Parts: sequence; C-alpha cells; structure tokens
Amino acid sequence: MAMTSRSASRALMKSFEQFEDQLARSFRLVPTMLGVATDGWYMQDFADFMEKNGVVADADVWMAVVKLRNRLVHDYPLQAHSQFAKLAEVIERVPLLFETRRKLVAFTRNRGFGA
Repeated sequence: MAMTSRSASRALMKSFEQFEDQLARSFRLVPTMLGVATDGWYMQDFADFMEKNGVVADADVWMAVVKLRNRLVHDYPLQAHSQFAKLAEVIERVPLLFETRRKLVAFTRNRGFGA
C-alpha cells in the first residue's frame, strides 16, 4: 500500500512539473504571437506580461510556482518530511495551474488564436 501512495505522489508531482512547463512555454509564445519583442526577457518579464493581461493575478505568485517546479525537477530530498512538504506545496498550487490555464485559453481565444 505504501508503494502505491508513493507512486501516486510522484505521479502528481511529475504532472505538476509538466503542466507548469507547458504554461511557461505558452507564456513565452503568446507575446511573440501578439508582435511583442521579447528578446532579453526573463521568466519574470513573461509573468509580468501575463499579469498585465489578466492571465495571472500576481506575477510574483506565478514565479513562486516556477521556482517550485524547478525545485521539483532539480532537488531530490531523501527525508520523508521534506518529500511530504514538497507534495503539500504542489497540492496547494494545483488549482492555480488550472485557473491559469483557463485564463490563458480565454485570453488567446479573445484574440483569435483559439478554436
């Protein structure tokens, strides 16, 4: 049973990583599609752009999600309490990913990019 729970938590964290990555890729694509020059932009610049356009409510909160994703990808805690803390943080942030996706879809459709 413990192995099933461990596998489920790993799957959730991996799904979170991939979901955030796809949103971040979209964040880099959308300004370009709108004709905005993004040379030299960092992720914070894209987050700020998305905040300005109503896709994210707070660019700094989004950047916390980006940093969490980066920690999930590059940090491998061995202690159970550290693993649990990361899992709890992921669970807390999952609704934000879905809300951001919903807003991104609406934003792109309103500008004629969606079906």
